[in-house]
Amino acid sequence: MALWGVLIDILKTAATHAAPHVARTAVDMARERMAAGDPSRATAEEFAQELSAALAGFDQRLLAAEQRATAAEQQLIAMRESFDRKWESLRLWLIGLLIWSSAILGVLIYILVARK
Repeated sequence: MALWGVLIDILKTAATHAAPHVARTAVDMARERMAAGDPSRATAEEFAQELSAALAGFDQRLLAAEQRATAAEQQLIAMRESFDRKWESLRLWLIGLLIWSSAILGVLIYILVARK
């Protein structure tokens, strides 16, 4: 559940941040074509190739972000397991100290009662 939530958040963030950049790239390419006035450069295939190259770059950045999220989640899981082990150790120490304190208190009470 946590992994999917992180990936959805990454997708939401990437989509909101990338949409203006992709649109700006498409508009810039269209303006360059129109400004050039060269009919050989104004083919739809070349425009589609340029746009697909821009989208491929975005896909690579999105893939890198997903890999970083996966690595961060694995690190978080490892830290959680370490914390759980430390908490279990602390719990055992506290129980041991409670037993030790109870034993010492019992001996002291016995000594005080036996002296009277």
